[in-house]
Amino acid sequence: MLNASGSSTALSLAEGGARPLLFDATADRLRAPPGVPEPMCRAFDERVARAEAAIAFRQASVFHAEPGAVWIHAEGKAERIPFGILVLATGSVPALAPAKSGDWADIGQLPDNRLAAALGCDHAFDSQLRWLLPVRDNDMAASIPGVYLPGAGLLDDPIAEGVRVAAAILGRPAEGLPTKSHPPAWSWPVDLALPDDAVICACSAVTVAAVRGAIASGARTLHHLGQYGGAGAGHCRGRICQVALAHLLIEKTCLALADVLTPPAEFPAIALPLSVFADITPERPPAAAPARDTGALW
Repeated sequence: MLNASGSSTALSLAEGGARPLLFDATADRLRAPPGVPEPMCRAFDERVARAEAAIAFRQASVFHAEPGAVWIHAEGKAERIPFGILVLATGSVPALAPAKSGDWADIGQLPDNRLAAALGCDHAFDSQLRWLLPVRDNDMAASIPGVYLPGAGLLDDPIAEGVRVAAAILGRPAEGLPTKSHPPAWSWPVDLALPDDAVICACSAVTVAAVRGAIASGARTLHHLGQYGGAGAGHCRGRICQVALAHLLIEKTCLALADVLTPPAEFPAIALPLSVFADITPERPPAAAPARDTGALW
């Protein structure tokens, strides 16, 4: 879904003479971001009405990023879209923890860094958000040339952040835009004891006991847990259970949170039916004729 920073970037680019191409899974036109006050919403819609002709829109999901291209999913098919400049405005996802009722409770928000990780952007631990964030400069440019990441820091003024990104892409000054601090993104429940038989990774049906066994065998990061037993590597790509898995690692190893986190670089970034991947399989070489059995032992 288009978030405030992505909408602001696209609109500001169009107003500056560029012709941005937008991808969004749930909408077919640019509109005011959710949660924006009514006066700002009306002003945003008026700007869209003036600049909409310069904005191309594709109703599609971006499920993978690679150097120079992104993969989109639309109408049941996959398509590779080359880019010169890429703005990844992925927004945030809920930070979840197991609740005593057996469900998962929302304990905050985390920046969605899956596509930035798949693209290969450098990440660093943010002590305020307590999570891995893509490394960005003051113009929200990533470590990879031509890639910008507005909204990755959950700032209080994402619209201003989008204006800053557009100005950087257009090579124009964007002075006087606020940069505000952000609160911690999530807080683990106090005295939460996870029983061994609890399923901590529903996608791969991994129990807490299995995760603790992997840690006892030497797992020290989120990637290790995925390699040992698939925890955090299911169809949600760890979005639901990664905070709980990180907490288990800290509980059993006494490591710092920054030491157990790893960028979620798994492919794809969102769940897709297997039929999509059948369409994007590289061309196979022609099948060779079966070898004739001559009875030889070598």
